[in-house]
Amino acid sequence: MSRWQHNRPMSRMSSRSLTVKRPKASMAVWPRCDWYNLRFMLRILFSELMANTAIIFTLVHYNASFPHSLPIAVPAAGVFGWAVWVCGPISGPQVTPIVPVALVIIRHITIIHALMVVIGQFLGSLFGYLLAWALRPGNHPSVHGTNYGLTLVNNVTVGQAFGLEFMAAFWVILAVLATLDEFRPSVWSQGHITSFYAFFALTILWLAAVVGHYTGASIHPFRSLIPAIFSNNYKDVWIYFTAPFVGTIVAVLIYEMIMSEGASAARIKAWFTDRNFDRHLDYKMVEQEDEV
Repeated sequence: MSRWQHNRPMSRMSSRSLTVKRPKASMAVWPRCDWYNLRFMLRILFSELMANTAIIFTLVHYNASFPHSLPIAVPAAGVFGWAVWVCGPISGPQVTPIVPVALVIIRHITIIHALMVVIGQFLGSLFGYLLAWALRPGNHPSVHGTNYGLTLVNNVTVGQAFGLEFMAAFWVILAVLATLDEFRPSVWSQGHITSFYAFFALTILWLAAVVGHYTGASIHPFRSLIPAIFSNNYKDVWIYFTAPFVGTIVAVLIYEMIMSEGASAARIKAWFTDRNFDRHLDYKMVEQEDEV
């Protein structure tokens, strides 16, 4: 056996051992500048675009004034559930800008990935509204007016409308954070991702039924902004841009500092000060070990 033949298996083994696997792309890690990560981010953008196109089209196009029409809360819940089931494995989906904001605050995703999500949501909201406008029926109650697709304050004061949108966003974000909580007991977390679409649909059904009549239960700034731009009617739009984000911030602080099983002073300190903050690390246990 020649020397080359003798060493051939070893060279194969060496080449295998030297093969470096590419790190799997994740929204939790700052992306590398390569085609693999660019493709990953473009898929996120497209996923959010598709989800928001379906959502905004449904909310704007649906006519609840027919004699036997279901309340708008029902198709709203259906389309949100559809979006989560179809686009969930790709981008979540995060469906409204308040979700990526919350996930950036808790350091679950990076800013660059959140930006791709928000761009996709804006484009999806725009396409969804334009699609609803192009396919609008002549008997839609607002088709001939100047408020097509607008979310308007109805039978409540401005302060009450702010409070309703605040609470709706607050409860949505609590639902998202509870689902993503790394310290959630296993009996509550097993299979929760695959069933999240149904839970989220029920959450939207609940909020749309309770809040929808008064503010539209927008919880989505672009849902309110796009129709306002096309209708040139910006009355009370500021409510839909401020209340959901304020509700989001409050929900994040309450859940991360109090409600999560992993909440502790050490974790809060690391959350705000440690560049390498690890969401999966139990800082309470680390602190106790250090004291011992």
